[in-house]
Amino acid sequence: MSDGEGRKSGDAADGGGEVAADFMILRTFSMTKPGAKALYMNALNWQAAWLQEHFNWVRVVVGYALTDIPERVLEIYGVPLPEKDMDVARKVLESLHAQPEYALLLECCREDLPREEELLPALGFDTRLKEVIEAIMAEQGLVVRRRSALQEFERLRGELATADASVKKLEGQVAEANERIAKLEVELEELEGRRSRNLEDQIRQLRDKINKERVRLRRLDDDLKAAKEHKAGLESQQAKTQQELTQVEQLLREAMDPVKRAQTYEMMLNLPAYFLNVTIHVKPGFMKTFEEGMQTLAHDFKWDFLAAGRPLPGTGAPGGEPGSETVMNLWGFKDANNLYQQMLELQENVRFAALEEITGDESQMLMCDWEALSGMKRPPPLHL
Repeated sequence: MSDGEGRKSGDAADGGGEVAADFMILRTFSMTKPGAKALYMNALNWQAAWLQEHFNWVRVVVGYALTDIPERVLEIYGVPLPEKDMDVARKVLESLHAQPEYALLLECCREDLPREEELLPALGFDTRLKEVIEAIMAEQGLVVRRRSALQEFERLRGELATADASVKKLEGQVAEANERIAKLEVELEELEGRRSRNLEDQIRQLRDKINKERVRLRRLDDDLKAAKEHKAGLESQQAKTQQELTQVEQLLREAMDPVKRAQTYEMMLNLPAYFLNVTIHVKPGFMKTFEEGMQTLAHDFKWDFLAAGRPLPGTGAPGGEPGSETVMNLWGFKDANNLYQQMLELQENVRFAALEEITGDESQMLMCDWEALSGMKRPPPLHL
């Protein structure tokens, strides 16, 4: 597996593949102190609001482990940054850690089991998180386009002002040159009317002067023509920029429409009550096969495929054979009966059996949504 902007998977065994999405996932684990859960929940809600308000990081899940230490809390955030911006994401976390409220959050955690934070490049599977983050990133792209169009419009307006001043100056110089030529022609006409030997030299000099003025006038005419063409080109660019700006602003209005945004964030309003966090070790050379199989299998599941990511090279979960790749999948389901029924169906699923052949050890963590435990109602998402 290579680092950097591209994330390649597989080898000659299955032809390799690109399975990366253009965003990241923040996964955190915390062990709360006894009796500190309510204060800790308040601190987590502050963190979620802070990250979303300032950086559009979207919290998808916060819940308790049911198959691990009960005080263990999992959080999953969608981070609208590609892996090449990993340093930017780390700086966001550093800024988070510098907030005094974050210190209060840490005070609620057990000292013997420090809070873990891990940035995972997202995999390109079709997940609910991917849908939401791509909508956020598209909106961010529109904001960047609008800013760029505004800057270009202002630049062109400045150049147009300069070009307009140049055209007006040249038009004035052309008018002055025409006036000088007209006066010289009148003077020449008077001299020729009084032609005599002693006036020949003066007439010749006057004609030369007129010819020089006409040459200068032709140059001014050429400069004026070029200046007008330059101005027309700038006006055309400005019109195109104005059209681009109008289009971007229309798209932004549509993207920020409250109804459309509510639909985009529907996954955060209607999350299932239970989650299964699965860490899978894919055997060397079979990542592309795993990707294709998992994408197909996801349509067979009656669960929601919420998120999929992988650790950075060299930071994967222990347990896989050398050369294997680690994948984190997050599934959501309704209740224990739903979990039991799905497990029975998976035993008879051919695609699932094929995936088991190309994967090694895996670990599973069954979790319950925090609000399902606390009975609290999930608030509507914050506006970007």
